[in-house]
Amino acid sequence: MQKGQGDLGKADHYEGNEQTKENKLIAAIQKFDLIKMKLGETMAEFDERFISILSNLKLLGKSTPNIEVALKMMRALLKEWDVKTMA
Repeated sequence: MQKGQGDLGKADHYEGNEQTKENKLIAAIQKFDLIKMKLGETMAEFDERFISILSNLKLLGKSTPNIEVALKMMRALLKEWDVKTMA
């Protein structure tokens, strides 16, 4: 049976020994912790980056509660979005 393209993408995330996997998880957690919307970045671009980080965390076995995801996203937005997120 031949692997689908989606399977190949997942395989990249699981390659390596346990130390490598742990290092990848630590790096993904740091990206999640430090994510901020960039000046000039559209909401769609930010959302794509944010979802990519969350997907990577999930592939590495880390689940993130919805409330944590929502709060992180709101805190990562630029100040100009403050009024829009509170409305």
